[in-house]
Amino acid sequence: MTGALLFLSLASAPEILLPPWPLGPDGEVVAVRGGDGLAAEGAAVEPISPGLFRVVPRDGAEEVRLSSGGASARARVDRSIGAIDVSFHPAAPVKGRDREVRLELTVALSPGAEGAERPPVIITSSGRVRDVTPDGPGRFRAVFEPESTRHPEVAVLLALAPRCPLCATPLAVGHAIVPLSAAIPLPGASEPGVSTSIAIGGRTFGPVAADPEGRFSIPVVVPPGARTGSAVSVDRSGNRKLTEVDLHLPPVDRLACAAWPTAVPADGRSTAWLWCVASTASGAPAPDAGIAISASRGSAGPLAPFRG
Repeated sequence: MTGALLFLSLASAPEILLPPWPLGPDGEVVAVRGGDGLAAEGAAVEPISPGLFRVVPRDGAEEVRLSSGGASARARVDRSIGAIDVSFHPAAPVKGRDREVRLELTVALSPGAEGAERPPVIITSSGRVRDVTPDGPGRFRAVFEPESTRHPEVAVLLALAPRCPLCATPLAVGHAIVPLSAAIPLPGASEPGVSTSIAIGGRTFGPVAADPEGRFSIPVVVPPGARTGSAVSVDRSGNRKLTEVDLHLPPVDRLACAAWPTAVPADGRSTAWLWCVASTASGAPAPDAGIAISASRGSAGPLAPFRG
């Protein structure tokens, strides 16, 4: 009889089940098995369902103490956001020549943080990223495939190391702005035998001579942001003609944004972070760009600078 009573006593003892990572600033789900409730020092507790609670650390708290019945637990709070360095090769990729761009990522977490061994999530504004594989402690490699379109563009790659699948604040974040030039043949027409060259984005291409029907095609590489070129034609007598050529290219997207997590419950409490990267038309960073956001439902903003 005594053994049976001891078994029942042990089975009914409450147990606090913490996530396997430190508590993030956005809150974590904590389970209580065999208890009626959950109390916390240094955090707010929101009941979710029987036995499940959302624990949100208070501002400035470095540790949260939890208790339920006779059970207690301590959880460290980690608010830091590390950095992910993203580099790409070749350094000046050209659509039409470079079908793949090699990516190298280095995850540098804050001291004491764990999770650098997990592959980061990579979100791209165009094209796709595949084959994210480990390449050493905190290092990863991947392949970026640009869009098959023929016009130049600027691709933004955002790398995130999530704390958990629904944690808005990541362990680390970083990005890369990838200017993608385009290698295309530029056709034209002139008098037969006329030699033509064209300058685009600081580079000169050609000269090529028109065929007996007056047709010619100049292989060019157009960088993002270039909208026109300066063509120079020279006939057989040495007469020169300068013409401004409209390249008829679409405007370059200069802003890319991504949300993490990509979906949240419609519970009025869950949040997602929005990361935005602005660039010039040529693909240079634009840290002073004025960006304002709004949400059709819920609330958003304001945006604040980040170092990633």
